[in-house]
Amino acid sequence: MQNALSPTMIYSQETLKALVIEDNEGDFVIMEELLADEISKPLVTRAETMAEAVSLLRGTADYEVVLLDLSLPDGEGELLVRQIVEEARQIPVIVFTGYTDKSFGIKTLSWGVSDYLLKDDLKSFQLYKSISYSIERKKVHNQLSESELKYRALFNLSPIPKWVFELETLQFLQVNEAAIRHYGYTREGFLSMTLADIYPREDIPSLEKAISQIQQQSDRHFKGTVRHRKKNGEVIFVEIESSEILYEGVIARIVLANDVTDKLIAEQKLKKSEEQLRLLNAELEQRVAERTSDLTEASKQLEIFSYSISHDLQSPLRSMMGFAQIIKRKHSEKLTEEGSMYIDHIITSARKMSDLIINLLEFSRIGKKSVQKHVIRTNALVRSVWDNLPKENPEKIEYIQNELPDILGDASLIEQVFVNLLSNAIKYSSKKEYQRIEVGARSNEAEVIFYVKDNGSGFDMAYYEKLFGLFKRLHTPSEFEGTGVGLSIVKTIVKKHGGEIWAESQLGEGSAFSFTLPAAPLPEPTHSPNSPGNQRLSAGM
Repeated sequence: MQNALSPTMIYSQETLKALVIEDNEGDFVIMEELLADEISKPLVTRAETMAEAVSLLRGTADYEVVLLDLSLPDGEGELLVRQIVEEARQIPVIVFTGYTDKSFGIKTLSWGVSDYLLKDDLKSFQLYKSISYSIERKKVHNQLSESELKYRALFNLSPIPKWVFELETLQFLQVNEAAIRHYGYTREGFLSMTLADIYPREDIPSLEKAISQIQQQSDRHFKGTVRHRKKNGEVIFVEIESSEILYEGVIARIVLANDVTDKLIAEQKLKKSEEQLRLLNAELEQRVAERTSDLTEASKQLEIFSYSISHDLQSPLRSMMGFAQIIKRKHSEKLTEEGSMYIDHIITSARKMSDLIINLLEFSRIGKKSVQKHVIRTNALVRSVWDNLPKENPEKIEYIQNELPDILGDASLIEQVFVNLLSNAIKYSSKKEYQRIEVGARSNEAEVIFYVKDNGSGFDMAYYEKLFGLFKRLHTPSEFEGTGVGLSIVKTIVKKHGGEIWAESQLGEGSAFSFTLPAAPLPEPTHSPNSPGNQRLSAGM
């Protein structure tokens, strides 16, 4: 019998006919690219569902390998794997899984799967290596009873290290080129050694125990992970799978040895990373707890500050305004024109300061207020808001209120949103000869998009980022009065309801403010007394 095996491969490196069962477009493209890196002309067929895969496997196409994702729209898990393995028959099936599915991936081997690969670490050579291994392993399994010539071809051309050893003496009887390259020994060196020579000395008792167990088993099939030592002294972790054969009249075992050192190192790194992540999460939770405590204390201080503003600052402001108004009313004849102007300025400034304090307190109150959501009849609420807003020249205002869907929200807060937006629309269009203000909405099942439009002064979109900022104003006090708080309040309320707000504007042409709020749930369907169901019920009584 010859020592050198035939160089002819069982399948071509140039072409490979593969069925890829994958519903994710991105993962399928990656698989094609990985195959193309190692095989010049891969012939790849894709199936997106289990049903489509079964149909293709029952057809006339002669696939060399099946690459299977573990989750499809119409099947997953054990049911999917068993179905595909059954339909593939003699075709090797390789499954792809993530780290979290590792245990399941291992389990699939007992169901007839040839190999499993981790998606996250997949490289083109690993895929090629696995396909080669799986194809040859399947053929070894199917053709052990065939001629030694075919066996030797499969054996020698495998990219996975393989050898044959005598069960009684552990003497190497044959090795393939992959084993020679990977372990560093010459063929003659291997054939002069025993299996124990490639095991670390401390692992010899484990080897002897495994051999004893194999001899006692009826099927004498072995699978497990062991340690081997290369010629250069490097110790590697190897997944071993072996079966009994009759080699030149001697009871022997054929072994496939897949180096998984890098995979185990990656798993150890993953475990270490997971532990580091756990520690980071614990630290983060501690920081969150401390931050929450700080925020609670800050909130208490803010309440004290708000009380101080409300009582300690408002009181002297009212006194200042009151005395200034008394001076103007009772002593106006004694004031010069300049003095009267100063008194007016004091009253105006004090009123602005009072308005600012009131708005600031309102902003703080809304920020702390919890949202009590109920169904809101938006049409009625907005009509009421409009009717109660002060208007200097109502006769020149055209107000349009389109149909407004019901929403789910806090009525008092939503009322404040429309008060602020409609007040702004009136104010910023007041200098137009003709004012036009429109409120409308469009909706879907989840949310309602409202808009408030006017034909007013508008604003420069270059300053859009300042629009909803607290105390940020895009117009001077001489143009339009205001404190720069109203839109901040609107944004806060909308956000508290889980919505978004935005605006579009053009100087001199007007503005449009849009915002989203949760739609009211659809009413439960009701049956009328005359419905067919009720008629049948009455007839049966």
